[in-house]
Amino acid sequence: MTVQPSYSRRSEAREATVDRVGGAVRPGISSEMAALSQGRSSVGVKAPMNDGSWPLLVGEYLNWQEGNPIVPFENARRAAPGRGPCRLHRWFAAGALRCTFCGTDVYCPCGQAELNPVLQARLKGRDLFGRRATLDHVRARALGGLTEAANLAVACWSCNCSKGDRHFPGEWIPHRDASTYVNGGQLPDLSGLSRAAQRLGRAIELLDSGEVGPSVMELAETHSWRTDGVHRAIEEMFRAKAFRVSAHPCVPSSRFFTPVPDPSDMWAGTIWVDGWS
Repeated sequence: MTVQPSYSRRSEAREATVDRVGGAVRPGISSEMAALSQGRSSVGVKAPMNDGSWPLLVGEYLNWQEGNPIVPFENARRAAPGRGPCRLHRWFAAGALRCTFCGTDVYCPCGQAELNPVLQARLKGRDLFGRRATLDHVRARALGGLTEAANLAVACWSCNCSKGDRHFPGEWIPHRDASTYVNGGQLPDLSGLSRAAQRLGRAIELLDSGEVGPSVMELAETHSWRTDGVHRAIEEMFRAKAFRVSAHPCVPSSRFFTPVPDPSDMWAGTIWVDGWS
């Protein structure tokens, strides 16, 4: 007996908004957001982190950029072993896959995505398990993210576990110590913040504002600080609207924190996602 895929109004609505690779603009997708999903737009997306807002098509864009084809949703029920594709391959076509966030090759236990045999023979234990393909929600389900093509991305097991429910690339990026940069410039009054934030502020104001600033790793090495302490100070200053952030989802992912002298500035405490230029 042949089992037909179960469709519902909700799955039909999902298909109506899925922009397949190379496909035309479909109902429910604005022309600008469709351009973002196809990597053709030169306009960034201003995404304030405070209210948790996020471009709904960022998952589609990221997977388009990494060459992970999006396929239509068909059956929400988990298939029995040997009777159909795994959960990941209900959304993504079979073949070689890469992690959307760090760019490494990944494999799927179902056998429809495999590593290069030479590479697989060289990886052992935890290193090999870290390359396992997973289905990541770009905006976490805990924050209201839906299981739909616009919000799903292929991620290696290591990145998926590290990311948690944080936003990419505004709140989290792979290897953030080496890819989070702090530019020099004038800061607002930090007297109400912690001593660590004030100490970091004094160091930032001594940096050259005309050049790209050092990474968190370089700052920590220069001043003999702990990198996790620098990150906490940066996040505290960002919540106090002492920074504006430029986030780039391209591989390697990166974030640039730029001081804002006036907290009432419209860009203070916001993230500009500029990975499509």
